[in-house]
Amino acid sequence: MNRRLLLSSNALIVTVVTFIVLGFVYAIAKEGRVVIDVSRNAKNTLSEQTITKLVQLEKTNIPVQITYFSPKSGQRDSVRKKSQMDDLLSLLKRKCSVLEWEYVDFDEERLTAEKLNVKEYGRLVIQRGDARVDLRERELFSRKKQGLIFMGEQQLSKAFSQLLNAYTPKIYVLEGHAEAS
Repeated sequence: MNRRLLLSSNALIVTVVTFIVLGFVYAIAKEGRVVIDVSRNAKNTLSEQTITKLVQLEKTNIPVQITYFSPKSGQRDSVRKKSQMDDLLSLLKRKCSVLEWEYVDFDEERLTAEKLNVKEYGRLVIQRGDARVDLRERELFSRKKQGLIFMGEQQLSKAFSQLLNAYTPKIYVLEGHAEAS
């Protein structure tokens, strides 16, 4: 009887300790996420060009806010589009501390859409200081014979270039010398 009690208590202790260790491993893995890209041609890794732009954004220390509006629900590939954008934006956030992003449901958060003057599904709004770049869903995704093609990283890289080189053009208007108003 004592031997059975001893063996069952040992099994209970080992089980509890195993769950505690697994909990710690899960918590550490969740916080310090390690990503290894084993796809062909490192397809799921950021390009050097994008990483360079993220480093430049980081050096300026000006916050970059990305707002991603939902694709139209029920539309073909809407879940896949959201998933691909979430993955890309999460990867960008891990590489650049000045970058923040949020997902906005276009149907449920109309005030946010109105505030940013967004009138269509799937829009991506990138803001840095006073500069702003908008990307439409058709710029991020293309439909070819082989299916849906995701071009999000290339388009975001172009947008980061525009934000880094942002300048406000000045327009001068002359009046008072008989010019047309």
